Amino acid sequence: MKFKDAKIDMWVQYEHANARIYQMTETSCTIKVQKTHVEFVTLSPDEFENKDIRIIEPPTFSLHDNCLYMGKYTALKNKIVKIIQIDNELTMFPYRIMVADTDTWANPFELQKIAY
Repeated sequence: MKFKDAKIDMWVQYEHANARIYQMTETSCTIKVQKTHVEFVTLSPDEFENKDIRIIEPPTFSLHDNCLYMGKYTALKNKIVKIIQIDNELTMFPYRIMVADTDTWANPFELQKIAY
């Protein structure tokens, strides 16, 4: 991927992890990466173009969808959850999910659609 093609809030794969472009200037790109925790990585244009960074398309969900949660939050892992709120301002974790009385925010890559 070319530095000039990067846009804020674009989902990318960076070092085998899902990430979102957080900030862009003429001299740097800051990427918000979710590995074991969320971290920020700032790259110069040369560093950016020498990394294996690819645009990825996140799955999309609707309010009240039921889906399988495959994220790191152990209380909900591998459970069918319901999307109870969507907040696109929370760019990394826009989906609030719940099962029973437990809830958390999830990113689209932590959820899997259920095909009935």
